[in-house]
Amino acid sequence: MWILPYSTKTFVFEMSQMDVIHRIDQATLPFKEEIIDQSNEDKIQKKVFNGRVRKNGFRISQKLLQPNNSIPLMVGKVEKTSRGCLLFVKFVPFFSSLFVFSLVSLLLILTGAFFFYINKPVYGFSCLGIILLHVFSSFYQFNRLAKESTALLNQIFN
Repeated sequence: MWILPYSTKTFVFEMSQMDVIHRIDQATLPFKEEIIDQSNEDKIQKKVFNGRVRKNGFRISQKLLQPNNSIPLMVGKVEKTSRGCLLFVKFVPFFSSLFVFSLVSLLLILTGAFFFYINKPVYGFSCLGIILLHVFSSFYQFNRLAKESTALLNQIFN
């Protein structure tokens, strides 16, 4: 899976599994939350994640004010131990982000192959350079946002 952006983190907590899930749930806004009155709006603004929290895990992402295709989806699993719990978090791209990433990469590869086929290697190498720039910038942006999400996750436990 080295071709696609991906990251993992493991957290060790002395608190119980249910306490960890409860804290994550308190910081997470469920999907399709309705703002009914002013007091509910204040509660919604304090949430830092969007997503679903289950009994043993969660699928959440950082709450955004503007669209961002590089935002990672945090898929977490909480396992209890004798002295607390372990939180395993995988940072993976959303399906739509993978689709756009794959589509742009495929179009650039096909364009580069076409230019090599018609004997225009300068344009072909330009396409390869753009592919590399596209991949490196996507990985950089994904990892930067994964670090931001990790910092937010740390913040709710401190």
